[in-house]
Amino acid sequence: MIFLFACSAPIEAPEDLNDLLSYVFVHTMDEEDASLRAGLDNMYLFAQENEAELREGFTVKQLSQEALDSTPESFIEDPDLYGVAVQYTVPFSSRNIAYCNTAVNGAEVYTANYISYEREHLSELECFLAQECPTFRFRSTIESSLPFGVEMLSRYINELRWIEYGEGMAFVQRSWMDGDAESSADWANMTANFYIGAALPTSSGETQMIAASWAGILLGEFSVPEDIAKSQAIDGLKKNGEDLTKWLTENDVPE
Repeated sequence: MIFLFACSAPIEAPEDLNDLLSYVFVHTMDEEDASLRAGLDNMYLFAQENEAELREGFTVKQLSQEALDSTPESFIEDPDLYGVAVQYTVPFSSRNIAYCNTAVNGAEVYTANYISYEREHLSELECFLAQECPTFRFRSTIESSLPFGVEMLSRYINELRWIEYGEGMAFVQRSWMDGDAESSADWANMTANFYIGAALPTSSGETQMIAASWAGILLGEFSVPEDIAKSQAIDGLKKNGEDLTKWLTENDVPE
C-alpha cells in the first residue's frame, strides 16, 4: 500500500529590505498569515544583522507595483517618490502601541508632525483592540506641518493586522494617501504618501518597530532635494518612536 502525503512548500520571503518592505505591504491583509509571518521573520533577521545602520535610517527603493496594486486604488510607480526605513525601540507592548495608533487622537501622540487629526472607523475598533478581530481599518484626516512653513491637509486609508509572533502578538500597519492633498501654499504639493510599520514584541516586553515611508513632495514644478527630503523623513520616523514612548509613559492604556 502506498501512502501519499500532501504538504505545502514552505513560504519563501525575500531577504533584501527593499523587497521585504513591498512583500510585507502586499501580505498585510491576507486571510492566511503564513506569507506575512515569513516576511516578518526575514525582516527581523535583517534588523538583527544590520541594527546599527537601520537605527540610523536607510534609504529604500520605491514600493513595487505589486504592492501598489494590493490596495483598492490605481497607483502607479512614481519616480518622484523617495523612501526611507528606520528601526526604533518602544519600551511598551505592541498592544499599547496599537491603542495609541487607533484609539488616541494622533495629534496628542505625534505632536511634532500633526497639527490636527481626525479618524473615521471603517471596521470594529473594540473587537480589534481586544484581539478578537484580526484586522482594523480607518480613514484619517491629518493637518500636518511641512518644511518652509507649509501646512498640508491629507487623508489616508489605514489597515492594521494582528499576527501571533514569537511569544506574543505583533501587528503590521500600512497606509496610503486617499485622494489629493490640500496645501496652504499653491507652490507646494504632496503627490503621494505610503507607510508600512511592523511592531514586533520581544521577551523583555519592549517592542521593536521597523517602519518605512514613501512620499512625493513638489515645490513648484520641482521635487524637494532628495537628500533633504530623506533626512527629514528619517528624522520624522525616529520622532514617532520618541513621541510614542513619551505618551505611553505619561498616560495609562485601558486593560
